[in-house]
Amino acid sequence: MRHKYFMIFCVVSLLLLQACSLQKSQAEPTAGTSNPISSTTEPTMPQAQTQTSAPKETPIPLSELISAEDLAAYFDEYPNAVMLLSDGVSQIVFNEPFSTRRFSPYSTFKICNSLIALEERVVSVDDSLRRWDGTEHSRQELRQDQNMASAIKYSAVWYYQQLAREVGGTAMRARLNAVGYGNMDISGGIDKFWLDSSLLISPQEQLDFIIRLYRNELPFSRGNMEYVKSILRQEAYPIDIYGKTGSSGDGNGWFVGYTLLNKKPYFFSVYIEGEGVSGALARDKIAEILSKFLNK
Repeated sequence: MRHKYFMIFCVVSLLLLQACSLQKSQAEPTAGTSNPISSTTEPTMPQAQTQTSAPKETPIPLSELISAEDLAAYFDEYPNAVMLLSDGVSQIVFNEPFSTRRFSPYSTFKICNSLIALEERVVSVDDSLRRWDGTEHSRQELRQDQNMASAIKYSAVWYYQQLAREVGGTAMRARLNAVGYGNMDISGGIDKFWLDSSLLISPQEQLDFIIRLYRNELPFSRGNMEYVKSILRQEAYPIDIYGKTGSSGDGNGWFVGYTLLNKKPYFFSVYIEGEGVSGALARDKIAEILSKFLNK
């Protein structure tokens, strides 16, 4: 009898163990399989919302800001005046027939001369001082030592004549050819070819040159181009104007450069002939035009 009860107890225990094992296997997923309960009860993550970026500001076309007729009001009294204004995409021209006629660059060549002297290592950004030799000049600021920044500011011809001599004819000619600067003719003499002499350049070529300088697209090192741009800033005006004047002293005036208005560059090239004309006059007219029509 005792043996019978013992056998019953063993059978019941075995059945209970099997039942527990089966329940555990259903409750716990085997390795490598997903849990069907958790996959249905976990909340699904919402899909990322597509971000709509703010519309970019569309620049106002240059032709909607200013016209050739607007420019005429500033230059009509000078029959041989020409002005080009560009936003880098399009341009407005006053007196277009003169835009491709070549003239002596005068001191506007100091921009290119600076780049060549730096690239030829005649001077450097940190060491460009040249001593005044005592020669008398009409303006007091020229009767002193000059570095490149002051020579640009005061338009010191003697300083750039010395740099041109140090560069030499062979290197100067090669650099001008690489740039494609005007007619690239230095036959008038290494220290005067840009002063009412052999080198000639048109207002359109001046504009193209200054755009390439701004964009660092000229065949010079980026550091040298950035430095030359920095010393072209005109301090006498409330807006940012960068450029260089050029004057013959007897009725010819240039001003070429660019401005930054509302974080956008505008490029200009102006040449005027007439009684009392100078680079300073051209610069003042440009500053007035830029402030009135583009500073919006």
